[in-house]
Amino acid sequence: MKISCNKIDIKKLTKDDALVVNLYHGETSANLPLDLSTLVSTLISSGEFKPDCNSTYQVFPLFKYPFRFLLVGSGKRADFDQNKARENVGSAIRFLHSKKAKRAFFNLDLKESEETIRAVAEGAVLASFDHEIYKSKKEKLSLTELVFDFSTTSAERAAAQGQLVAEAVNWARNM
Repeated sequence: MKISCNKIDIKKLTKDDALVVNLYHGETSANLPLDLSTLVSTLISSGEFKPDCNSTYQVFPLFKYPFRFLLVGSGKRADFDQNKARENVGSAIRFLHSKKAKRAFFNLDLKESEETIRAVAEGAVLASFDHEIYKSKKEKLSLTELVFDFSTTSAERAAAQGQLVAEAVNWARNM
C-alpha cells in the first residue's frame, strides 16, 4: 500500500476514491467546501451522525461529487491524542476495505506533529493487515493508496517511518 502526504484536491477524486474527514463533538470541519460542510452540519444536528470516537458514517456519492465521503467520529478534542488518532484511522481503513474503495484521502483535523502523523500511518497499515492468508476463500484487499492532507517534508518522513514500523508488525503477525 502506498502512503503519501499531499494537499488534496477533491475535484480530482473519482468514484473509486473515498474522502475521509474526522469530526469532534461540538465542531464541524472547516477544511471542507461549503456544500459538504453544510451537509455535515445537517447530519450532526439531525442526530443522524454522532461524532463519538471511532464511529463511522458513509455519505453516498452526491451529484456534484462522485467519490465516497466517510465521516469518522473523534470524540472530544480535549481527549484526542495520537493513540486515538491511530484507532480513528484504523476504523476508517477497516470500513473502507469492506466497501472496496481503491484509494483513501484523509482530510484530518489533527495537530500536525511528527508523532501524530507517524501514529496515523501506523494505524492505517495495521488496520489493513490481511487475515485472508489463513482462509481457503481469499478476498484481495482493495485499498492501494492512502493520501494524508499534510504537505511538509517532515510529514512525509514521519508517515514513512510509521508505515515501516507497522509493516514490520504485520510481517511478524504472519509468522
